[in-house]
Amino acid sequence: MVQLEKNASASAAWPTALRPKVSAFILYLGLKDKVPGLTHHNLPFARDWRQNFAEILDQPQWPSDPSLYVCAPSVTDPDVAPPGQETCSLVPTAPGLTATPQQLEELTTRIIAMLQEHMDIPNLSQRIVYQRVFWGRDFSERYNNFRGSALGLAHTIRQTAILRPSNKSKKLKNLFYVGANTNPGIGMPIQLISAEPLSNASSATSRRRI
Repeated sequence: MVQLEKNASASAAWPTALRPKVSAFILYLGLKDKVPGLTHHNLPFARDWRQNFAEILDQPQWPSDPSLYVCAPSVTDPDVAPPGQETCSLVPTAPGLTATPQQLEELTTRIIAMLQEHMDIPNLSQRIVYQRVFWGRDFSERYNNFRGSALGLAHTIRQTAILRPSNKSKKLKNLFYVGANTNPGIGMPIQLISAEPLSNASSATSRRRI
């Protein structure tokens, strides 16, 4: 649908003016034993908060000392991991950048070392029995997310309220958009609201047919 809209537009530069929200570098880990001190939700923060934001927003680059969200669901739900083992995901916020396999490996090693130090988890790298990375390229390839964003278009002044892309196409009849890149914006409850124009239009069409 986006391609249809783009083809119907007179401007070939249509996507270049849009600014996506940040992406994420998600590291999924399976650990061979239980980790003392690990809770369901963990938030190790960067030592330099301002530098962390600058590396993500002002001069996009892989963060040197990222803030992390660490989710370990096996702490409260033993069914998500084999008996006596742990599963967790590490999510540092990151720009939607390109990267070589070597860069991804270096970032993975740095994040594991950071978690081991900040949360005092001895020999974390030796505990890993499963490891998988999901990052900007995966968001693009699997979900067709714009420029690898994990969330959708950013809420800048020029991408908010009536300035955000409309839910209804101005070029093609009966073409509607839903999701994070349209009004009213990102976040699951907000994205459900974006489906209301389509739902209302469908209901009106059904009533006319009846």
